[in-house]
Amino acid sequence: MQLPHEKIIREMIEDDPVVQELLAEAYNEARAQGYLRGLRRSVLNVLRVQFPVLAATPQVQQAVASIQDTDTLEQLFEQMLRVPDEQTARIVLGLPSE
Repeated sequence: MQLPHEKIIREMIEDDPVVQELLAEAYNEARAQGYLRGLRRSVLNVLRVQFPVLAATPQVQQAVASIQDTDTLEQLFEQMLRVPDEQTARIVLGLPSE
């Protein structure tokens, strides 16, 4: 059961275009952050399957976590699907060769 003041507050929020715009911005930001997390996870999953030892290194974790651009992460994901060997993966990730 909703209390009277809760109903008034809800109506104020629903009717206020500034509040609605702020909520929309927050929602879009949360979606974008979720998409970034999913892309990062996908890149790391591909690496875990193809190069498990490399994927477990802190350098790889940090390199992938530091990417904030969705286009860059999407491109990295596609590249990781195609890299022929661990050395190439290291180059693509910008890591030193071993």
